This record gives sequence, structure tokens and C-alpha cells, in this order.
Amino acid sequence: MASEQERLLQLRQMALRLRSAELRIQLSQEAQALRAPLALADQGRQWLQWLRARPAWTLGGAAGLLALVTGLRPRRLLRWTGRGLKVWRWVVRLRGFMRAG
Repeated sequence: MASEQERLLQLRQMALRLRSAELRIQLSQEAQALRAPLALADQGRQWLQWLRARPAWTLGGAAGLLALVTGLRPRRLLRWTGRGLKVWRWVVRLRGFMRAG
């Protein structure tokens, strides 16, 4: 009787292993559809890291884009750039105080 139960358990175990292998293959095939969107998300994350490491470039690019979109004249652009730098310095100092506290 015990050997009959052991045989049934072995058959059940083999069936479960086969089903597990089928599910792994299916998951692998379905994951292929996510490969392109996840690669794009990785690129976006890398760009954000690059921008965070270079805040001056980010600020300069934003100022240039603002000038193009709004059509600011050079004198006004310089004025707004000076204001932006003052705000930027204020933010950096505030961050320093927040970290110290």
C-alpha cells in the first residue's frame, strides 16, 4: 500500500514539475512583450540621473527653452536668468539647512 502511495506521489510530482516548466516557458514568452517598454523606461531613468548630476545644464536648457517658447528678448532673458539663479541659490541653501537639521 505504501509503495502505491509513493508511486502516486511521484506521478503527482512529475506532473507538477511538467506544469511548472510549461508556466516558466509561458512567462518567458509573455515577458518578451515588456522588453521594449522596460528598455525605454531604463533610458528615461538614465537621462534623469544625468540631469540630476548636472543641474546647471538642466537650468540652462530650461532657460533656453523658455526663451525660445516665449520669445524673450536678450535683456529680459538675462534679467530672468539672474532671478532664476537667485532662486536656485536659495533652494541649495535651504537644502543644506534641511540636511543639517
